[in-house]
Formats: sequence, structure tokens, C-alpha cells
Amino acid sequence: MIYLDSCALVKLVSPAPETVALERFLRGRADEHHVASALVRTEVRRALYRVGATARQRSTADKLLDAVITISITDDLLDAAGQLPEPGLRSLDAIHLATALHLGTGLSEFVTYDRRLLAAAKHAGLSTAAPH
Repeated sequence: MIYLDSCALVKLVSPAPETVALERFLRGRADEHHVASALVRTEVRRALYRVGATARQRSTADKLLDAVITISITDDLLDAAGQLPEPGLRSLDAIHLATALHLGTGLSEFVTYDRRLLAAAKHAGLSTAAPH
């Protein structure tokens, strides 16, 4: 399984300098499922409105989100996120990281373009990627 945070998912819908590299990275791992916290259902849509995405891009995002396996946010995950020791980790990013850690050895890669979240995921022992 490949964990994709909201930053990565937005790049798959709204072109950015990293989009081609991310698409290539995912094509090279086409046999793996994509997984994310249920947070992405709100975060991706809000990010697209912030960047002025077209109706077509928002529709593409809806299809992409439907294809991602989303992990429900439970009290246990919220508690785990609150217990993460990284002081610079923001709350929603902590939920993403706690969700990924919850997946255990089934997770092959954690993909994000957020520097703080990337550093925290590495520190937590996850294999990380930010394809450029």
C-alpha cells in the first residue's frame, strides 16, 4: 500500500512541477493500492477551491478520491496522533502520520510534499517519498 497525503493527491489533479514525477512513481508501483486518511475527502476538495480548480478538475478529484482506500478517523487514531512527539507537526498532519503508522508493515511508502510531515514520517521509521 502507498499512503498518499492531501498534498500528493492535489498534485494528481491540479498540475504542479512534481506532477509528472509523482505519476511516474505511481505507475511504477501500479500493483499497489493507494490509501489515505478520510481527511483527504475534505482537504483535497478545500485545496482545489483555494487554487481555483475548474469543475472538471473537481470532478476528477472526486473520482480519484473514490479510488483511494480511506481509513476512518477513530478515537484511537486521534489519540495516537496526539501522542506523536514531534513538536512541529500540525494536528491534521499528525492524523495522517498516525493513520499511516496504524497500517503497519502493509505500508510500502508514505508520499507527501509537506516537509514537516515528511521529516516526521522518516523519524517514525516509514519509507517516504516526495517524487520530483
